[in-house]
Amino acid sequence: MKKFTSCTEADFKPTQWDTAADKLDFVEHFCRFVSQGFPEALFTKKFYNRLSMTFGHIAHYNRRGFWATYFTTSQDKLHFLEHTFNSHPCGDSTFTYSDAERAIIDWLHEHGDIMVAAVKRRDDDIRAREMGELSRLQAKYGLGT
Repeated sequence: MKKFTSCTEADFKPTQWDTAADKLDFVEHFCRFVSQGFPEALFTKKFYNRLSMTFGHIAHYNRRGFWATYFTTSQDKLHFLEHTFNSHPCGDSTFTYSDAERAIIDWLHEHGDIMVAAVKRRDDDIRAREMGELSRLQAKYGLGT
């Protein structure tokens, strides 16, 4: 399986409940999820459970609610990336995933093209929607282009 970061287990501290390997798995899964365009198949219950407890997220009641908030439109995905990118991890990494959060933020900084592509997708979607509306209105009022 392709590795998405240069992180190793040594970059993370275990917590009382999770190993350094668990943290590395989360970071790798996050990066795979984003790199592959947020596929729903990778938005597993395990991934949602951890993600909803990082970057200041709230659980949104359930996995479906979290998905609907962050991953249904290009604007939602961009908002998710911006929220993650601008997060300020806090807490002792022996009790939290703050070290994993920092690794993900560093990865986003290193891969600035991800944010650029997300902005372009959002802008393209807006343009397509607006052009469709323009065509509809032109047809409705008998106006040429």
